[in-house]
Amino acid sequence: MNFTRILILSIIIAFAYSCKEQVVKPQIKGSIYEGSNKIIFLLDLTQKGVKPDSTTLSVNGDFEFFMEIDEPKDLLLYFDQENYIRLLLLPNEFIEITADASDLLATYKVKGSSTSEELHEIISVNLKENIIIDSLNMVYRANENNYKLLEIMDELHEQALIIKQNHRKYLEQAIRNNQSPLVSYIVLSLRLGAHEMFSITEDKDWFNMVDSSVALAYPKSTIANSIRKYVEINNARIENNITKEQKLSVGQIAPEIALPNINGDTVLLSSLRGKHVLIDFWASWCKPCRLENSNIRKNYNMYQWRNFTVLQISLDKDKNEWIKAIRSDYLPWTNLSDLKFWDCQAAKDYFIKGIPSNFLIDPEGRIIAKDLKGADLTEKLRELFPYRAPKKIEAPVETTPPQVQPEVQ
Repeated sequence: MNFTRILILSIIIAFAYSCKEQVVKPQIKGSIYEGSNKIIFLLDLTQKGVKPDSTTLSVNGDFEFFMEIDEPKDLLLYFDQENYIRLLLLPNEFIEITADASDLLATYKVKGSSTSEELHEIISVNLKENIIIDSLNMVYRANENNYKLLEIMDELHEQALIIKQNHRKYLEQAIRNNQSPLVSYIVLSLRLGAHEMFSITEDKDWFNMVDSSVALAYPKSTIANSIRKYVEINNARIENNITKEQKLSVGQIAPEIALPNINGDTVLLSSLRGKHVLIDFWASWCKPCRLENSNIRKNYNMYQWRNFTVLQISLDKDKNEWIKAIRSDYLPWTNLSDLKFWDCQAAKDYFIKGIPSNFLIDPEGRIIAKDLKGADLTEKLRELFPYRAPKKIEAPVETTPPQVQPEVQ
């Protein structure tokens, strides 16, 4: 073999080796059972306004996604908005996923990324707790027409509260012990049923903690910058809301309310000055509100003669349904609504986050109590209007009339 042939052969071998080194591995790959020929999407949550990438699963349910990862990524792998997986991916990580197409979240397994593996463990626990909460909701719906519904609701509420408290402790511990602040960042967004586990207004210390740890671990990353902006904006909002919420604390004058009644006439809260007023927020579509109406009516009938009245604000949208509920529940007091649902101005002024919700004000318009329901409302009204025994009417003292001696003729 002459020198020229040796040189050419060496170049070919070197080129082949170079090509082999440049083969790009898929950042995410996996196999979805019974996912043959389905389209699966991948959305980069760290980038605003980007369209999701997509690929069609093979006959065997296999798929691959090739990405350029130069910073931490928060990703959503999904078939639709109810069937998805949340992933965290760092540079130089290659994730492998297996799952069942019928329920990605409940069946997926992940390897190749310690961050996503830690997240999977926490999300699995969260999913189990949500299943339990769903079962309590099913018990509630199955008993909607039960005459003991109020008792059942109290018991279900107590069970749900215990579940929430225990799950909250678990998540707090997960944030403290987690080696990846990115997982903690996802934990802050988890929900239990319809409720957030962490509120930016009530848990700002937790958000500040995660913000600092992500910024320290991944400075200048998109996720770190996003968290920082979110926390800064909401900290400013919290300061502003504290001032507004202070106006709704006990002892403060209740904000004015000016809304139309069922006839379309505007009624002012201030027109009721001189009376104790229960300002109650409700809606025809709110089952707990409808149940509480009977309790309010009972107390109204007992104390309306003692300078007490009720002003209800409905968060309805349909006027016919609103009026129908008023008549069905026999509500004799003033009822107001602008039919704007949660955009009701009074609901905004009173920071209503859920219904039923109420404020009790004194004759001068000052707030003296909040969120009184069931027996608590009755007890407070008894305190305000103690029982007064009727005055005893003393019988006249009987006296023996003086005897008159007859005149002697």
